[in-house]
Amino acid sequence: MIIHEKFYSNLRLFRFGMIQSPNCAICNSLEDTTHIFTEFIRSRKAWDCFREVTQIGLPEETITNGSPDKWLNNIISLMKLELSINRDTPLNVELLKNKLSNRIEDLKWIN
Repeated sequence: MIIHEKFYSNLRLFRFGMIQSPNCAICNSLEDTTHIFTEFIRSRKAWDCFREVTQIGLPEETITNGSPDKWLNNIISLMKLELSINRDTPLNVELLKNKLSNRIEDLKWIN
């Protein structure tokens, strides 16, 4: 999603002439993929939640580019999906924790 810059951030939609502004609807910063997945307050809260549930701290580069670890990439993909949908609504931390815990539990059965 983020690796090839194919994600439809406001910046990309603006470049295609589909919206009036490339800025984030919440904080008015330029909304590119880095903003959505690592810089925006919503994403920072989400990665804090990730650290709390998994006890893993990820560098921005791993969030952006992924990890060689398939298990970790699966969880990162879930996080990116959660951050990409409903971007202009507050993050439901408890729901995200529940989704993370469920995904981790599911992955235990798969591996």
